[in-house]
Amino acid sequence: MSLPETNEPFRPDFSEGVEIGVYLALLELIDEGLLIVSDERILEVNSAACRWLERNYRELIQAPLESLFPSPKLFARPGTLVHSK
Repeated sequence: MSLPETNEPFRPDFSEGVEIGVYLALLELIDEGLLIVSDERILEVNSAACRWLERNYRELIQAPLESLFPSPKLFARPGTLVHSK
């Protein structure tokens, strides 16, 4: 499913309950970029991460984690050993 592109910042929606809205609002208070990831998919991201990655919220949500890297070879999956020369 593709979401429409927008440059608007994410605004928490309390329609799913106050707890979810408060949780999302707290993520926005963090100055550092934060991504919450599960099974190599981005579940949640705050505005600081969107600015740092130069992408909007809707571009990042549910995107594969490897999409943040210029090539799949640069993406190290958990449990893999990365060697540098």
